[in-house]
Amino acid sequence: MILEDSLPRDALVQMPARLKVEGGRLALARLAAGETKVLSYKVNFLMRGYFQIGPLLVETGDVFGLHRRFRILTEPALRAGIAESSAAGGLQSGLAPPDGGNPPDPSPV
Repeated sequence: MILEDSLPRDALVQMPARLKVEGGRLALARLAAGETKVLSYKVNFLMRGYFQIGPLLVETGDVFGLHRRFRILTEPALRAGIAESSAAGGLQSGLAPPDGGNPPDPSPV
């Protein structure tokens, strides 16, 4: 199976970039019944704004690619990117929901 968490393409490829991703948001997995897989990565916000994180798309099928199925496992989440100046002159990034509460804990797939 292929797991892919969606991020806004424009925010990743435009110059200057708005997001920086550390870790993999795409994974290949072979799961037995009852097994789980955790997809974990870090998003650094290089500019302020609201960004859509997700949904998580799962593709399954046979090894020949003749039969493929797609499922969306999570709903997209809107996050506020907050870039702040630090004393060293760099940027610190945060992940906060638009309502100002705490971000949800990552859940295994």
